[in-house]
Amino acid sequence: MFLRAILDFLFPRYCAICGDILPVDEDTICHQCDEQLPRTFMWQRKIKHNGKYKSDDIIFQETEDSQNIESNNSHGDEGETDNTVLFQNNALAKRYWGRAEIERAVAFLKYVPNSNSAKLVYDFKYHGKSHTALSLGQMMAKEIQSSGFFDGIDCIIPVPLTRKRLARRGYNQSKELAKGIRKVTNITIIDNVLRRSSFSVSQTKLTHEERLDNVNNSFYLSKCHDSLINKHILLIDDIVTTGATTLECYNTLKQIQGIRISILSLGFVSHI
Repeated sequence: MFLRAILDFLFPRYCAICGDILPVDEDTICHQCDEQLPRTFMWQRKIKHNGKYKSDDIIFQETEDSQNIESNNSHGDEGETDNTVLFQNNALAKRYWGRAEIERAVAFLKYVPNSNSAKLVYDFKYHGKSHTALSLGQMMAKEIQSSGFFDGIDCIIPVPLTRKRLARRGYNQSKELAKGIRKVTNITIIDNVLRRSSFSVSQTKLTHEERLDNVNNSFYLSKCHDSLINKHILLIDDIVTTGATTLECYNTLKQIQGIRISILSLGFVSHI
């Protein structure tokens, strides 16, 4: 802490959202901005707002105060949790219903263009701030871990970039998120099995149908994919919009015998 204080004096750190100088005990985002981030709370059993409980679908319509969150477990006894149904019935999980057999699915933040959450994503995708992704990975892992979401996960697979985009950006933002998660959970990252070939255009401004067509057959398995036989893997993506990219990753990975797949995304676009 003393060393951090000296470094901060010499090289001040600034909040990635508001630009204020960060205190010694804060990283990447100041406490005030952190409290305003629109968490989905998909990993929580009950969401209390103005004395009433709402589903995560309703939360997307308004930013909830994190102090109003109450988490109950299925048994009602402290320390005992089984949130399997919760992980399979939230708004993100429903996006895969009828299309994929996802074990668990959770998104950390509601993603809205031009919002503070979007600013964080722009920073690590287009402004070279890889540390922001790593820090956010740690943040969401710390908050989600007590729900049991990471229990039984054998390894983490970040959604890969094409070689061209990786060379241009210098890093894979999904892998940086995964590194942050690994710091908290100690789950191994495997990034040499799922590979990505080039796709025609960026996904950003495509329609739902166009996104599906654009990523069709854009992923493939490397020769060392046998290491994932009968494993439970956690697929990491930065933003899920239609789910087209993660669904194509899922379809590729399902070629591996006995594999089970869960999904964790930093952000989720609720209305498409």
